[in-house]
Amino acid sequence: MVGILVRDVMHKDVVTCGPSLPLREVASLMVDNHVGSAVVVTGGIVQGMVTERDLLQAVAERETLDGVTVADVMTRYVYSVTPAQSVQTAIALMTEHRIKKLPVMDGRRLVGIVTATDIIDRQPDLMDALKVLMKGRKA
Repeated sequence: MVGILVRDVMHKDVVTCGPSLPLREVASLMVDNHVGSAVVVTGGIVQGMVTERDLLQAVAERETLDGVTVADVMTRYVYSVTPAQSVQTAIALMTEHRIKKLPVMDGRRLVGIVTATDIIDRQPDLMDALKVLMKGRKA
């Protein structure tokens, strides 16, 4: 993955929500968009992230979800990367902090999201490129 940048694997269409959104609604939003997280944004500024894990933890710890909002369960401190950083840097951050999703930021502006799945999905392209390279090389 050397030489591949976050911009090469990130998704630009990020599912976002506000912190006051009821938990059931963000769960529906995530299901409808086939994603495992939503970035929590207020006035264009990233406030946190809500993930499938956050939702499961809320279900396990609470008797009811009535009145529970995204702000009640979201992860407030979010690690992020920039489009110009290497995928290797993103992998190192994910590994160190045991996370699978990173918002991609250009300054304070959210421009995408990169997930462990995005990186894994890109791997076959890299293998094909290596095969082409190796075919041209003599043993």
